[in-house]
Amino acid sequence: MSAEPLSTWDQIAPRDHVRQVFCFPYQGPQDGDLQPLRQVLRSALDRACTDLPDFAGRVVPVDSPPGHLFISKHGNDRAKLDVIDDSETSPFSYEELKARGFPPGAFVGSCFGLEQESRQDNQVVPATKIQARVIRGGLLLCIYVHHSVTDGIGLTNFVSTFARYTLYRERDELLPKSANLARHPELPIELTSTLLERNAFDDLMKLCPEYWATPHGSHPLTLRFGPTSVPFESIPKEGRIFVFDKDTIALLKETATRYQADGSDFINPSTFACLAALTWIFVTSARVRVKHKFSLGKELQVPHTNARIMVPASWSRRAFSHLINSKTGNTVAIMKLETELSNLIKAKMFRELTPATGKAFAKLVQLIEAGLAGIDEDFVTIRTAMFLAASDPRHIGLAHNPLDPCDFIINSWRHLGADTRWGIPGVVGDVGISGVHDHGIMPDAVRRAQPAWNMGAGLIMPGSKDSKSYEVLITLDSMSMAELCSDQAWMTWIDRVV
Repeated sequence: MSAEPLSTWDQIAPRDHVRQVFCFPYQGPQDGDLQPLRQVLRSALDRACTDLPDFAGRVVPVDSPPGHLFISKHGNDRAKLDVIDDSETSPFSYEELKARGFPPGAFVGSCFGLEQESRQDNQVVPATKIQARVIRGGLLLCIYVHHSVTDGIGLTNFVSTFARYTLYRERDELLPKSANLARHPELPIELTSTLLERNAFDDLMKLCPEYWATPHGSHPLTLRFGPTSVPFESIPKEGRIFVFDKDTIALLKETATRYQADGSDFINPSTFACLAALTWIFVTSARVRVKHKFSLGKELQVPHTNARIMVPASWSRRAFSHLINSKTGNTVAIMKLETELSNLIKAKMFRELTPATGKAFAKLVQLIEAGLAGIDEDFVTIRTAMFLAASDPRHIGLAHNPLDPCDFIINSWRHLGADTRWGIPGVVGDVGISGVHDHGIMPDAVRRAQPAWNMGAGLIMPGSKDSKSYEVLITLDSMSMAELCSDQAWMTWIDRVV
């Protein structure tokens, strides 16, 4: 058995599992025998973990250094696989899920939790767990990977490897391996040594507005809840997927381009920045209106209040690319921006926009683009030094309050798994036991699984390369969701709601 420390950026990652569900039509044997399904998934999973052994390991908390995690690996380790017959107990058939567009609420609940929730200080947890849940007419392939082991890039690499081995089923058919990659990227210590010599932890923390120092945090990225009489868990919450079609995406990008300021560095605004800006505008506006209607405290003064947005983004694609060449581990920075709330209100636009609203919208798109461009080598070096200076990574919290209507966070899973091709017995169109190498079956949808709803957040859902539409999952308190869905201006941008 071997145990090795996870990297500096791994230590600060969320200490729970990333949960994805791949949805397939499924017609199993008439006798209900799930063994063929189990055998192919077991073999493919074992072979994927042979290529990427960390995913078969266990995440182990240690006392020294305080609050740190190690990855423990043994030659006999296997990623956990459960094949479950839910055909009689699932409240949905696959046909019903598909007809409703795979609604996000169907993937929220205790059945998508784990026996051991990994945020407990002293628990050893599996790096990976796979659940194949057979429902009436369908298969929900649930993939859970501990975030301390990898970020979205590494997750997609693992899922792609797992999927391809369901196609390449013969033992002598090996996939090309990613050789000589640093599994958990670490910046050379000489890059941070000067900062660490000249600055204490508190000094470095002041340079990182997306974080806050929390002396009693039980895990990294503890949220900064303000004083409130309403417990977070007691607030009714829900999530809905808002679908933007290709014409809407084109109009948003054309608007951001036409009204951008002279001399802008962002000639071709990204789809992400446009969707993030539009979502930020309308979600924050809806939450502020609810705050005013059902105030839990002093009303917001719009001219003197700032709105904030956080965006997780991979820094390995923006900085130190000559040093970092990894397909596992964590290289996710968090970009935080602020602007006056009034700037969001000014940009709240119908599809038939005016020059004033177009200019306000373009400014927010440029703000987001500039923030992402600011994730450079200096940005990464300062944060790496701050993490190293911390006596315990659990003392580094995320400066985000989901109860504050002016705090919003948005992430993207657009490229995480929708294009994977699988060869799974019983899946309609399966290639067969012999395997066919040039095609496979793509999932009908990829959804995020959660044991419970969060709030104040947006997530661009996975989409295939051929898809021109975008799905954005928004999670809010129920009153704010009702307010958002009744906003006529917002709904002019929406093709449909799932």
